[in-house]
Amino acid sequence: MLENDELAVLVGASLLSVRVLYLVGRVLWGWVTDSGLPMRMSCTFTLVTGLAVAVMAVGLVSVMGGPPRGVRLLAYCGVAFGGFILGLIFDLFLDTRMFQLAVWLTSLRLARYREMLSAPGGDSRLHAATRLSTIGTYARPAFPELFEALKDDSPEVRVAVSLAILNAIGDPPPPDDTETVPAVRKSLSDPALGVRVNVATILIRFQAVSTSDALPILREGVSSKEDTVACTASYALGELGEAAEPALPELRQALFRGEPVSGVAVDALGKIGPVAIPALIEAVELGNDMVKWSAIEALAEMGEPARVALPALRKAALDPDDFVNNAAKKAIQKLGGDVG
Repeated sequence: MLENDELAVLVGASLLSVRVLYLVGRVLWGWVTDSGLPMRMSCTFTLVTGLAVAVMAVGLVSVMGGPPRGVRLLAYCGVAFGGFILGLIFDLFLDTRMFQLAVWLTSLRLARYREMLSAPGGDSRLHAATRLSTIGTYARPAFPELFEALKDDSPEVRVAVSLAILNAIGDPPPPDDTETVPAVRKSLSDPALGVRVNVATILIRFQAVSTSDALPILREGVSSKEDTVACTASYALGELGEAAEPALPELRQALFRGEPVSGVAVDALGKIGPVAIPALIEAVELGNDMVKWSAIEALAEMGEPARVALPALRKAALDPDDFVNNAAKKAIQKLGGDVG
């Protein structure tokens, strides 16, 4: 029969193998069925992987004879903690690699998607455009078909097409790309808000649009009920920097909308600069834990102008969430304040 330590190694290794096989299986199933990229896994699965590696590490140490009696408990705790952290890192690495594999596998259907963009069925065109929007720069060979599809009768198709172009141009875009700007510029007045936001973001990335033309579109986009549109608009406002100051009211509202929009809105406010400090202070005082943490990080990078946020940061240093209070304490020190 197996001893306890051998059983621990077996259980840990089995859980780890099941996790790996499950991730690989999800990727392959998504590719075979052409059902899209797999969603990122819940943190629960990551924690299970960490526990599996921790159990396996303790079992291995025990099989090899174990630590001396006097320090056995302390040593086992250290091994378990180290194994847990190693398991978390491994799971995140594996999840990222599997996602990259899924993107590459999807890109192998590029020729098929290019043909589908001109298919008579609207569902086929939407399917192709949606898939192309997920594979990033792999979609660049499909630009001729994507540019033509910007004229599609379906607003859903045009939104997906414009997002595919945005995701494929790269950041920064290649300097020899002289076709994208003239091909998308007319769509800046498209009836669909999602198209206008995506095209404005494309033109901002190419530095080929005036702030006065882009700002009204992006301000409207931040308030969109569609998270993808709101996130893209918030991101683009951050790229405009201080010129996006008129959009502060919309970004302030987005702070309390919930993830993922609120996180992108905080990043945008940080890029806009000192004029956004009052909104960031409000985020520290009233946001959820993730918004608080992001706002604190943004304030810490602003230097002297952000010292007006020290009272809010001192309150945050007492927050029950460890990530928030540790970030606040570091920000206070960085800004030359006293934690008190």
